[in-house]
Amino acid sequence: MKKYPLKEMKELLNEVARSREVIEISGKKIGNFTQLIIIKYLVEHDRETVYQKDFENILNIRKSTISGILDTLEKNKIIERTHDADLGRGKVVRLSKEAKRYQKRVLKDMLKVEDTITENISSKDLETFYKVLSQMKENIKKEGNKNV
Repeated sequence: MKKYPLKEMKELLNEVARSREVIEISGKKIGNFTQLIIIKYLVEHDRETVYQKDFENILNIRKSTISGILDTLEKNKIIERTHDADLGRGKVVRLSKEAKRYQKRVLKDMLKVEDTITENISSKDLETFYKVLSQMKENIKKEGNKNV
C-alpha cells in the first residue's frame, strides 16, 4: 500500500496528542502543540529577552498566526507581553508568574514526548529523518515561491 508523507506526519501528531497528559496552567488546559512549544521555549530561555517576532522565525509561521496564539496565551494568563520601549524592537514575551510555577512540568512533558517518539531509533536513522524533513521543507518553500 502506498504511503503518503503528509498523512503519516498527521497520524504521528495525532498519536502524540492522544498519548500524553494535557497540562493545566491556571486552570486552563494546554493541548495545542504550538502553545506548548512556545511555553517550552520561554522556559528554556527564561533569562533572555524573547520577542514576539522571534516566534515567527522559530516556528516559521505568519505574524497574524503567532499573534493569535499569543493572544490566547495572554488571555489565559500564561504569558505576559510588554512593549520594548528601549529598543523599539516590538513586544517582549515572558511567562506569567503563575505559569512559571508549572515550567518544570511543561519541560518534563515535552522532553518525555520527544524521548518516547525517538526511542529505539538509532542516531544515524534520526539524522536521516531530520535530513529528509529538511529537504521536504526546502521542496515546499521552492514550490511556494513558484506560486508568488
